[in-house]
Amino acid sequence: MRHTKHDANPSGRCGFTVVELLVTLAVIGLLVALLLPAVQQSREVARRIQCVNNLKQIGVASQAHQSTHGSFPYTAVEHISANGHVRSAISPHAHLLPFLDQSPLHRSVEFRHWAEDLPESLPRAWLVDLLSVPPVQPCDSVALATTVSAFVCPSDTILPGGNHYRACLGAGPGLFPAEIGAVCNDPGNAAGAFVNGRAMRPTDMKDGLSNTAMFSERVAGDNNQTRYDPWSDVAEVMQPQCTVAATRLNCASVTASSPHDSYVGRTWLFGSWRQTWYNHVLPPNSSTPDCMQAGTGLVGGGDGAYSARSHHRGGVNLLLCDGSVRFVNQVLDLGLWVALATRAGQEVAGLGGG
Repeated sequence: MRHTKHDANPSGRCGFTVVELLVTLAVIGLLVALLLPAVQQSREVARRIQCVNNLKQIGVASQAHQSTHGSFPYTAVEHISANGHVRSAISPHAHLLPFLDQSPLHRSVEFRHWAEDLPESLPRAWLVDLLSVPPVQPCDSVALATTVSAFVCPSDTILPGGNHYRACLGAGPGLFPAEIGAVCNDPGNAAGAFVNGRAMRPTDMKDGLSNTAMFSERVAGDNNQTRYDPWSDVAEVMQPQCTVAATRLNCASVTASSPHDSYVGRTWLFGSWRQTWYNHVLPPNSSTPDCMQAGTGLVGGGDGAYSARSHHRGGVNLLLCDGSVRFVNQVLDLGLWVALATRAGQEVAGLGGG
């Protein structure tokens, strides 16, 4: 009996040809290329929403602090008075902890600490004890290493104990107002919702709570002293930073080889330019890099421009003293931005909206 050989594949083809496979892969690659930006954009939208929620939490906590203590949270840079009294460097953030469900962390803070918050170095804290040998001992190690979710933006690099939200001290480059007769001062100094060494009240916001900046974002330093990143780091300049005009000019002259501080935003604990304060010397997301006056012993950083900066496309989130949060476009009029930084500048300026 003869058997006829039959082809198992009547079409005479077996699988894909090389050309068909390449075309299929090209189509898949094109679809991925088209979808990936949309996925990344949706993720950034989610991160930006979380950032807004963080600032709203800070706003609610600030209002709760005001209701409980009669003022918004106090802040101060380290200072030794004429009688030898040491005032610790304490941030508004540290005082807000009990109102952010962080009471145990608040209780762990040694509020008498001596801050080691010098440019180009990681922050540390010491407790002065004349009975010990040597007469200092490290403290606040838990606080310095603890990340508080309300203080970090998911769009930025999150490092242990870091901080991305800063309190507004005004529109000037320094701490001291003109009326105290400081050698270096500017009318915009000490004009914000927070003042070094003084607890502010809602009644101090003469321009109105909805027209006064309270907190905004600032990206953390890149933590690499061997490399200067003008977006995140703070350059050091030798020229005096006594006025806004001088500071803007000095910051614009910064080069890739300028000395810089890469450890800004490494803790929420200290009240200082390096860690928890900012000003409106430069516009948000400024193309001009931030800079500070260099010098030895400048605990907390020297006078300078410490700008609102974010990784959000087109601007930064801003918390106002009434507890509302606005997204501020980086092309906002500079005059309006400066006006928002002052609590009693008598400017007719506001962001509007709800």
